[in-house]
Amino acid sequence: MNENLSAGSKKIHESRTAIVSMLEKEREYGCRLLPLKQAAEDFAASIRTFLDDIGTAPLDSRAQFSAVIPYMENVYLDWKAVHGEFMETSRLAYQGMIPAENMNMDSVHAELEQTAGEPMSAVYAHLQTKWRKHIEANPWDSFIGDSAGHLDEEGLREAVQALKRGDDFDVEDATEHLTGPLRHLFSHYLHDSSAREDAVSELRDNLWKRPEIIVANDYWRQRRRSRIMDILASTPGTPSAAGFARVGEYFDWPTGTPESRARIVKILGNASPEDKEKFLRCFTMHPDQGIRRYAATNLNIGGFWKCLTPEMVPCAAILSLLERLVGSGVCDDNTKKIFFDAIYRRLHHLTSRSEVLYARGIVRIFMKLDFFLEDRYFEKLLRLLGYIEAKEAYYQIKASLLDEHIACFKNIKQKSGTVDSAPPDFGGIPPVVLRKLAKDGHFWFELCAHPRFKIARETIPYINSRDRAALVASKKNINQDVLRAVGKNKQLFSTQTARLALLANPRTPPAISLEYLPDLSRTDVELLLRKNTIHPEFRQQLAARLRGLAA
Repeated sequence: MNENLSAGSKKIHESRTAIVSMLEKEREYGCRLLPLKQAAEDFAASIRTFLDDIGTAPLDSRAQFSAVIPYMENVYLDWKAVHGEFMETSRLAYQGMIPAENMNMDSVHAELEQTAGEPMSAVYAHLQTKWRKHIEANPWDSFIGDSAGHLDEEGLREAVQALKRGDDFDVEDATEHLTGPLRHLFSHYLHDSSAREDAVSELRDNLWKRPEIIVANDYWRQRRRSRIMDILASTPGTPSAAGFARVGEYFDWPTGTPESRARIVKILGNASPEDKEKFLRCFTMHPDQGIRRYAATNLNIGGFWKCLTPEMVPCAAILSLLERLVGSGVCDDNTKKIFFDAIYRRLHHLTSRSEVLYARGIVRIFMKLDFFLEDRYFEKLLRLLGYIEAKEAYYQIKASLLDEHIACFKNIKQKSGTVDSAPPDFGGIPPVVLRKLAKDGHFWFELCAHPRFKIARETIPYINSRDRAALVASKKNINQDVLRAVGKNKQLFSTQTARLALLANPRTPPAISLEYLPDLSRTDVELLLRKNTIHPEFRQQLAARLRGLAA
């Protein structure tokens, strides 16, 4: 058995090295999809063979666990390395640092996650649970050598604590993480705690704040083998457990019938206002189109915006929400622009044929809106259309319905000429959406000044050039913590103009300014001392530096 596991682990590591090397070498000019897809299929096949061997391995003693777990950990680390390289390539492509066609490999990544990452994570979490139960029955075994723990155990603890003690942003992130990448480990955690209802109750209540995130991850994020929703509903007795049970019941009903829709409408009428909004947010992601439209139409504005924030919000839900936005006739162009920016990143991650078809419907509606003649939005729409066109080719969707629309749209834009965009108005836009905009790189210059650091900090990765750093350093109302983070990267402030702008900004922390002091010339020091915006502590150090240079 050990020989099989050793050989299988070695083969997986070789496949991992091939994929990582291919991504690193080719992404500068565009990764080739067919060789990458073949390498991914080989990697997944090797993992399936390895997991089959794990499934037949006897696990009754500490020696047997000690023989199997290290191989499992090595293979899991190989998967995480491959996953991380795909994510990094996608990030660089989205930010425009490498060719945009690299984003087309997301279908390969999604398929690999389904065929290798999901089963790998499930088996690894199950193996660790069996080991933990073995230790509970044989506590002396934990003192013989090292006691292995799950590699993501620390991440699980941090997410659980954030869910218990964090603010709304922390709850959103923890819910996304626990029901997404950590779902198998979290499932075992909930099962192990099920005998202690008080240990789960607080977690469930906080998860009930954003149930639509769980719906997106349970029902729409590839093909799930188990649902977090079912575990959260399994212990009745609290309002949140009853809420999860109802949502699960609604999603398991037959769809597309007038009876099922009428039943949901009737039950919603008897729900409390708070629970009704949560149900409606979940129903924007229902597989039945009629129910989705009903939910989108009846949501209040706060719930409407929250539906856009799950990482894998279904394109079907986006289409229903967009139909409400455009059909209401009360939303101005500013609101429609922010809606487009909020779902722009999601529309660059289409990993199934149905998602591509829904995205085409979304784009056709957008192309009828006048603000896409503005240069900024015209350029972004063309980039999105290029991505969708590549996806149509990948999924062999023939006779694209977009061709005629695109030709007409480009002709209208050519006639309209240059059109500038007005500054965004964030009034009435909830913080949860502002943070998503910042995280996706929209309005980074405006949002780096947001007073809430958890919003402003999302702009830091996009302040990634000397020109952008110089602009930020000259911004008087910038968030101080953003300046602290950006100022630590001296390469961004290698020019005199950018460096002096940073040091003259009254919001630059003195600790950051002092790091630049040895690099300043006498001219630099004299110029800075003439500024009345210098921090008093830094001014004293500048004066001392000038005296030293004059001596």
